[in-house]
Amino acid sequence: GGTPPHPAYSHNINLENLQTIVLTGALKELGMPNFDGKLTENDVTKIQAFIQGTADAVSAQLAASK
Repeated sequence: GGTPPHPAYSHNINLENLQTIVLTGALKELGMPNFDGKLTENDVTKIQAFIQGTADAVSAQLAASK
């Protein structure tokens, strides 16, 4: 069990594969549920943009604090 890491902080998740991960349950063993029938491909594209934006902001903050 437990909470999976926030994707913006995870270096193990390739955002190019997010559709597969979210809509097929490809990472179910790691705690990521299958959202097929609950989210559309368009929804996942929007989520992907949000995650990438968050990751970019975190990276910029970390770079500025050095």
